[in-house]
Amino acid sequence: MNQEAASLDRLHDIITPPTVPWWPPASGWYVLGAIVLVLTLVLVLGVWLRWRATAYRREAIRALDSASDPVEIAALLRRTALAESSRSEIAALHGNAWVDWLAARSPEPVTPAIREQLVTGAYAQGRRADPAALRAWAERWIASHHSSPKGS
Repeated sequence: MNQEAASLDRLHDIITPPTVPWWPPASGWYVLGAIVLVLTLVLVLGVWLRWRATAYRREAIRALDSASDPVEIAALLRRTALAESSRSEIAALHGNAWVDWLAARSPEPVTPAIREQLVTGAYAQGRRADPAALRAWAERWIASHHSSPKGS
């Protein structure tokens, strides 16, 4: 056996390859980053547009805090409806037709007491009215009404 061939002096250390750098990333990371950026922008734009579209609801709920009688609450409901629907559709409605229009877009039914306050609010000065119940119903209507009638 050859002594020189088995000598440990002739062995060399294992040379490891250099580490893979973090930058620049592979092209797939650029594609993934672009997709995430676009999705984030679409999400932010959607939230912002929805926030702007419901600004009339927030303003109406703030105005509802200062409404003290059924006449003011009914007028506020009409202004809120005008913010979303056409003037020609809303202006022609009065009495029970107006309350039916509100009820068709409401998530909850209109009680007879609320219907009476909305229909006869301006003319019921001597009658006993419950503006707190009407205000609570109006606040729920403003916060969650639908733009189209239920069932269509």
